[in-house]
Formats: sequence, C-alpha cells, structure tokens
Amino acid sequence: MIEPNEFSLLRRAGWIFLIFLAIGLLVALSRVGITPDIAYWNEVGIPLLAAQVLAALVLALGVEVGWRALRHPRDQRWFEWLLPLFLWLLAAGIWLAEPMRHTYSHPRPSPPYYEYYPMLDSTFYDLGAQYVLIGQGINNDQLTEKPVYMFFLALLHALGGQSIYVVSGLQVLVLAWFPVFLYFLGRRLHHRSTGVFVAGLGIFKERNAIAASVDVQTVHVKMLLTESLTALLLAIVVWWAVRWLQGHRRPVSDVVWLGGLLGVAFLLRTNALILLLLFVGVLWIVGRKIERRRTTVFLLIGFLAFVSPWMTLNRDEQGRTALQLKIEGVLDRYRFQREEPGSSQGPARRVQEISLGGRSSKAALSMRSVAAPDSLSIDSALHFVPAHFLHNQIGALFVLPVSLRIHSLKKMVDQPLWELTWAGELSVENALLLFFNLGVLSLGLASAWQRWKIVGLIPALVEIVYYLSNALARTSGARYLVPVDWVVYFYFGLGVFQALEMMLKRTRLGPLSQTALEQELGAGHQDERRFAWLKPAGIFLVIGGTMALLGWLPDRYPRLTRPEAFRAVQERAPAWQLGWSSREFLQFRAQPEAVVLRGRLLYPRSLAANKGLCSRCSVFDAAFGDRSYARLSFIVLGPISAGVVVAPLKDVRAEIRRVNLAAGPDVWVIGCREQVDVVGAQRGFYPLVRALAVIVEHDDQRPTIFKPADQPLTCQSSD
Repeated sequence: MIEPNEFSLLRRAGWIFLIFLAIGLLVALSRVGITPDIAYWNEVGIPLLAAQVLAALVLALGVEVGWRALRHPRDQRWFEWLLPLFLWLLAAGIWLAEPMRHTYSHPRPSPPYYEYYPMLDSTFYDLGAQYVLIGQGINNDQLTEKPVYMFFLALLHALGGQSIYVVSGLQVLVLAWFPVFLYFLGRRLHHRSTGVFVAGLGIFKERNAIAASVDVQTVHVKMLLTESLTALLLAIVVWWAVRWLQGHRRPVSDVVWLGGLLGVAFLLRTNALILLLLFVGVLWIVGRKIERRRTTVFLLIGFLAFVSPWMTLNRDEQGRTALQLKIEGVLDRYRFQREEPGSSQGPARRVQEISLGGRSSKAALSMRSVAAPDSLSIDSALHFVPAHFLHNQIGALFVLPVSLRIHSLKKMVDQPLWELTWAGELSVENALLLFFNLGVLSLGLASAWQRWKIVGLIPALVEIVYYLSNALARTSGARYLVPVDWVVYFYFGLGVFQALEMMLKRTRLGPLSQTALEQELGAGHQDERRFAWLKPAGIFLVIGGTMALLGWLPDRYPRLTRPEAFRAVQERAPAWQLGWSSREFLQFRAQPEAVVLRGRLLYPRSLAANKGLCSRCSVFDAAFGDRSYARLSFIVLGPISAGVVVAPLKDVRAEIRRVNLAAGPDVWVIGCREQVDVVGAQRGFYPLVRALAVIVEHDDQRPTIFKPADQPLTCQSSD
C-alpha cells in the first residue's frame, strides 16, 4: 500500500520526468544542444561505469550495516567522526594510485627528469605561482582573473618544491576533501548512507577522469588547472548554504562566510559571479521578511571583503580590471560566424590539434569575426546560448552509466558518444539507460523538494546557473562541465536511496537508520555576539589583501638594466672562463639581440631533433616547440623572463649529471633573443632565447657552466 506522502513524492517525480522528456523531444526535433557551435564546443563528460555505481552502493550499504551494529552512543559518535576521514583517505589513495597520463595540458614526460611539466593554461597558472616564490607577486603583478589558483599553487610549491609529481600529489590531498563534502551534503539533504553513496560516485568518477585523460579532453585532480578546485569550493559553498538555511537560527556571521567563499570562487573562476546573484535571490525567497535586506548586506560584505583588494590593485595600464577584459573577450565571441561558401573574405581559421598518444583530438573551426550577426542567425546569441546551455546539461547527464556491459573505461570512451562530432545518435541500450537515469534523477529531485523545498534544490540551481554562465560565454562540454557535473550524480544518489528507503520500509529490515541531523537542527545555533560577523569579514579581508600585496615582498633577483646585467654576469663568470676573449664578448654585447637573463630555471626537457611538443606554441611554451636540432629546453623566470632553447649539447644526460636542474636552481643565461610565431604576448617575457652559455649558481661554490657545442658568440645567424 502506497502511503500518501509516497504517492505525493511519486507524482512530483512523474511531473519532473515529463519535463525532462519534453526537453529531450525539443532537442531531438530542433537539434539545439547537439549540433556543434563553431566556438568552444567540447565532448560530453567523463562517464561512470555501471560496476562502479554498484561498488559505491555496496560501500554505502556496508556503512549502513556497520552503523546498525553499533549500540553504544559513544561508538556511534566515533563512527560519525571517522567516516569523513575514511572517505578522504579512500579518495586520496585511489587517486594517487592511478598513474598520471599525458594530456594536452601535461604532455609526455621528457628526459632527463621525466616529469609531467605543464603546457598551455597549466603553464600560465604555474608560472603565475612561481612569480610569487621569487618575490614578484602573483603573475608578476600583471592582470589575471584567477589569482586564487596561482596563490594556491604557490603554497604547494613552497611545501613541495619544484617536482610536479610532489605538487600534484599535494593538490590531490587537498582535493580529496571533495567527496567528503559531497557526503556532508548528502547527509544534510537525505541520509548518511546517501552521502556515502554520492561520495563513492565522486571518487570513481575522478579516478576515471585520470585514467581516460589520454582519450578524452578533460580535467582531473592531478592537472594544474582550476576546474577541480572550483568543484571542491562550490561543493563547500552549497553545503554551507544548505546548512545555514536548514537551521532554526541563522547567524549573520555564517552569511559573511558564504559571501567570502563566493568571493574566493569568483577569483578562481569568473563564472562564480553569477552565483552571487543566485544566492541573493535564494536569501530573498527563503529568508524571513524582516532579515532579507540584512542578510543580503552581510553576504555582500563577505564577498567584497575578499574581492575588493585584488580588484582595486590588480589593473592594467589603462586602469581596467580582469573582469572588464574577460567580458570584452566573451563579447568578441558573439561576433564569430561560420564562413559562407564562396565568401571572398579570408576566414580566421581556428585549428587545434593535440597529440595525446592515443586518440588525436582535432577541431578545425572555420569562422570569421564580423559585426554582430542577425538575431535569427544560427550564429546569434539567441541560438548559441541555448545550444551551449543544453549541450552542457547533456554532457553532464552522460556522467551517469549508459551501458550495463562490463566494459573497460577505454572501450567505453571509444564509443561515438565521446566523439567531438557526436550529434545525438544513441543505441537502444544507451536510450533505455538514459530513460532510467532520468527517472532516478526525477525521484531524487522530488525527494529533495519534498523534504526541504527550495533548500533541497540549491545544488540544482547552482548547476543550472553555472552552466548558463558557461553558455553566455559560448563554452560547453569537457573541462567546462567539471565544476558542477557532480550535481547530476548527487541527485541520482538521492533518487537511488529514496527508492531503496521506500522498499526497505516494506521489509523486516525497516527504514534507513536515523541520522544525527534531526538533533543538530533541533539544537540550532547559540546566540551570537553582536559583532561576530567582523571575524569572517576580517579573515577574508586579510587573505584577499595578502594576495594583492604579495608583489611588495623583496625580489629574489635584482632588476638590472641591460648594461648592469652584462657587467654582473662577467663578475660571476668572466669571459675567459666561458672560453671567450674580452674583445669577442664586447662585440657580442653590442648586438641588439644579445641578452643576459638571470632567474629560476624551470621545466627542463631534453628534446630530440625535429621533435617538440607544439608547432605553433603559446608565448609561455615556445621553448618546447619544434626545432631542427637536439637540445635541452627550459624556461627562465625572473625580472625579464624567457622561454629558452639551449643549442645542441653533445650528451645532455652526461652534461647535466653535475647538477639537478629539476630543483629550480638560479641561473644566468647569455644568449640571443629570437623572433618566433607564438600565440599571445606577455610583458617582460621573451618567447625564445637561443642560449650560448648557461651558468648554474651554487651557494658559496663555483658555478656550473653549460655551453652548447659549436655555437659562435654571435646573434647574426640562428636556426
């Protein structure tokens, strides 16, 4: 016999399921959401395997059985304390055990140190952090919209040194708290075992992201990119908001904490700005009438306390903030149009090809930037914003299993569904499981609504609004899904355990064991002091101010003029010691392309002749482009930085055996600045310098000198 509240629940789930079907029919008929756009359209998300869902279910049921076996309240308290620690250790252990694989952002390890050194965006973030360590502020005190991640990486490098293995391992230990907060959230909105189940799904999904990174463009916890940390932060934000709104007493200091966390998310990924507007709306809908304005003010106090120092001090020469430039860049994408057949205008062709060792991910996009397209055009915002929004939702939905077969992950992601050109085709098995997943999701959403009304839908609202911000920026799929794709399997978990609970009620096992949540909610919060909100506001202000003022620290390397640099390097290593006469060195110094750099050596890679990591590289990666000769390549970071290509060394491994270049030693480089075709530009950063001598410094010891073979002391000829 179905109880009245269960009937009401199933009816709500049915209505939600019908809404899903209506949206699916709209997509199938209009092709909006599955017809690729010309800009930033990527693959669907990393999938969970059916066996992994079953394993997470077994884990959650094991926790339920263990809890029921405990009788003494003291044992139950210990269980509640140790369960989050167990989940953290489980996540960290599984993720660290899964080996790193080469990706577009961390290409194949190169000799002699075989580290997964960064490329592309990862290089930008890591160099922004490395500048902090040499006293030049976050990103060399230049404009950036993601200072939080650079600051985070600087802390990891300060603890772990220059080894990417160590730094990524430390990052994993931090990000392993992500499934723990999924557990906290699931426990708050449904049940302890539900939280464990969702945490298990999060652990397996991230493990798959690491394992499948060769075959699918994605982001995972070992990569030096912002999305995984954003996912952790947004899970904390959602849990904190739910916790506060569930309480009978709602201290304003908690709202300041929430605002500050949103500020951190905003300076991690700009998309989070729209979430501030979402939570203002939620506070007005859920909050008591007498406290709406008050809570909104304190939310903004927390947000501005963290954001204001950076936004005030971090500006370009024209006084513009990173947010302004971000908006301008997004608006430029609104002018992208497909090249019309027979057009006489030369298209701006965007071609991206990244060799991953397995599948080659290639997207060749032919477009031209023109005036704003007609409002009815397929390239207008009225078309591509809904298209990217629905593509994000579809991509996140396929995180759930679409096959019951015992596939390997490799075989799963080799299916057409994970191709960039996928246009909505589904097998019968895929379609049946898609309907099943939507049904379970509908039950989870209905359960959250029935228990907590709009508070139960906060994770869903965050997902919707975040993906809307992606769509407004004309981006979707792959890495753009990661910050909130967990919301899909979160509600899936709620649906599974809601169905399980309804079945258990009809057996001798009885309902799921009661959590301590009811006691916590009944106890509420103690009355807070009048100015308790000053504590979180002060903490966020201090942290935000510290980030903004890091550039005031003493420089590790003095800022030298060109004549001063030449004199200083001669004092450290005279010309005769380098095998040159004083006259030769003076003639070399007079050449305009001759340079002397001092800084920290980073990312040493030995590359064979006619081999490299990119053909047309970004400004930060030019050192690792294709060249006709074997060389040791690295980056020098200092007051004037450079991607440096060292000319041929006879035996790289033998030459560098005398010193550990992977430790980031201080070096002097004497060489020639060269013009190369690179993507982007950066103030105080030479894309390429052909080194004629590299002087590695040691504390109170003679420097180690490397000189490329058969390289004359001149800049007149180069490769």
